[in-house]
Amino acid sequence: CGLCVKVGSFNDPSELPGLNFSEFVGLHGGTTYSVTDCEYTRFYFDISVKQLEPALDHFVQFFIEPLMKKDAIMREREIIENEFQSNFLSCDKNRKELVLSDITRIAPPPNRIRWKDLTSHNNIDDDKVYEELHKFRERYYSAHRMMLAIQARLPLDILETFVTKFFAKISSNWLPFNTFTKFKDYEFFDTVSCKEMYKVKPIKDISQVCILDT
Repeated sequence: CGLCVKVGSFNDPSELPGLNFSEFVGLHGGTTYSVTDCEYTRFYFDISVKQLEPALDHFVQFFIEPLMKKDAIMREREIIENEFQSNFLSCDKNRKELVLSDITRIAPPPNRIRWKDLTSHNNIDDDKVYEELHKFRERYYSAHRMMLAIQARLPLDILETFVTKFFAKISSNWLPFNTFTKFKDYEFFDTVSCKEMYKVKPIKDISQVCILDT
């Protein structure tokens, strides 16, 4: 099962970049996976077909009425910060994308999360993080932003019954989507900054040349 929400790091509040990384799904059995891109957040899980129906019931509760308790949020916050410091900046792809994020016109810049941002998170009151996380979910985790896919060795009418039974309960606020039409001729990058050469010291023993056509 996979559910995609049209909300990503572009939608992070300016005072709390990386808020989307606080969103995780807890399920029992099978395997789970979640990922946040610039404009989309995706959640996946797989499980034996016999357990699909109860698993869908557990899964959909995250989008209908998640607990999102303050103590659980704070624990995840610490885990995420530790994971970021140990993994994120040790990846050559991520280091290159951080350079690109500095020359974008989008505010806040995509993939803007850096060590200093995570350090500043520690200085933000827990109540503030809790409040902003709930506001973020209420605004962006709406049914009209979601796309669902379920694959199983079951008849189509049974899968349709599962979708109607569980996912029809997700509410929709019908708030408008974010657009980038304010940029003239879709110029997302600063044209002056793009006329420069940037060198990124790699972690691995590699040499690459990347050309950005704006």
